[in-house]
Amino acid sequence: MIFMEVELHLPDLDFVRQTKEKFSVNRGVYNTIDSWFYENGLVNIVDRRHHITAFLEYSHKTAQDKLFPNGLTKKLEEYLGIRQTNKIGLLDN
Repeated sequence: MIFMEVELHLPDLDFVRQTKEKFSVNRGVYNTIDSWFYENGLVNIVDRRHHITAFLEYSHKTAQDKLFPNGLTKKLEEYLGIRQTNKIGLLDN
């Protein structure tokens, strides 16, 4: 499943709405993902939004029945591990 690109430079509310529309995640899930990336070193909002959309697309591509079957944090850690394994640093865009 390929999603249309989400505009990263929108005001926060509009970005959250686009994320909900394109990835079917509510504001609570979005806020949790956003906080997790921030706490793991992505301070720049545009970089964080880039990774949020990449993570959500990754989650949809790898989902079977549920989007986060083992929990959201586990899926975020899996995503981070895949990026590190592929020698793509989290802070490298």
